[in-house]
Amino acid sequence: MDDDRREARIISGPHVGQRMIAALDPNDSVIAVFFAEMNGDLDFVADYWFETFRDLEEAIAEKGWLVEWLP
Repeated sequence: MDDDRREARIISGPHVGQRMIAALDPNDSVIAVFFAEMNGDLDFVADYWFETFRDLEEAIAEKGWLVEWLP
């Protein structure tokens, strides 16, 4: 994980089984994009915006989603 981008696999919640890629946008906000992996391709599912990575982590915790953060 670096300071500008984070990836995770979603283990529980409405996006279970999907991959999340979160990165800073040009305004230094965070966009988290959810993808379903299909035959080796990533298929867009949803996106969410957050002020910071901390806000993203807090939202995931509040909703009770489990994620596996990838290196």
